[in-house]
Amino acid sequence: ALLRGWAKRYGASEITGALSAYIGYFMVLGMTQNPVASAYGASIGESLGFFGVLIVRRISADQARAKRRLTSYGPKQLSATIHGLFVEFGPAELLDVALIGPLAIGFASYYLGPAFGILLGKLASDVVFYGYAIFASEMRRRRARANVSSRLSSRLGDPGPGELQDAVDTPPPR
Repeated sequence: ALLRGWAKRYGASEITGALSAYIGYFMVLGMTQNPVASAYGASIGESLGFFGVLIVRRISADQARAKRRLTSYGPKQLSATIHGLFVEFGPAELLDVALIGPLAIGFASYYLGPAFGILLGKLASDVVFYGYAIFASEMRRRRARANVSSRLSSRLGDPGPGELQDAVDTPPPR
């Protein structure tokens, strides 16, 4: 069930990212004949493919959600969608595209050749990327729960888990 949910949420982005990594690698290799620059080309290509699909899908989902709620989806909501993705993935992506991705793809393609190395390097960098993104997300969630718990306890005494869950998971009024 967890894997199915992950595949539904990120599968199309991951496939596009993998194909884009190959395109980026071989484009830069053709221009420079430099395997280090090609590893960066693959990492940048993977990022552009992954986030291109992810952004379009997230905007479409947020537009559909707004339509179901009979609310508008304009520039303010678009900005909130982009901001949410940046908060969720920004720091992990910076680390991935600047360091982890090029290193993993570079080493793997050097030792295994580009056919397998690009994919294996991409998958290795994904482990770090998702690990960092999940860790950062959990830290934000814990900090939010602690803030809500602190505010609730100052007003209500000691909130129970149900009250805390409701307060954290309820979106703020617009």
